[in-house]
Amino acid sequence: MQTALREIKEETGLTGLKYLAPLGRTSFTFRRQTGTIQKTVHLFLFEAPPDAKEVLTGEGAIFEGQWVKGYKVFSISGYKNLDRILARALRSITSIQRQGIRR
Repeated sequence: MQTALREIKEETGLTGLKYLAPLGRTSFTFRRQTGTIQKTVHLFLFEAPPDAKEVLTGEGAIFEGQWVKGYKVFSISGYKNLDRILARALRSITSIQRQGIRR
């Protein structure tokens, strides 16, 4: 978990995150001058503080990001192989919200 938090901070500038749930993993294959690279990415769900502001420097290949409403994520995602991960994240958020209401 510490590795994920460190990477998020390095690549987005976000701090003060609260770990919520594991989301799974996915694999990407892409070409570089050195050859074909296969990359496995493990994804986790975190909650950012209400005043969170990302700082995207382009390091780690993240050049752009935006905060969006949950119902819009599938229409703007450019990575269809992540749809199952996005669906799992939305289910987790809904479950966490319901638990908070019941308490």
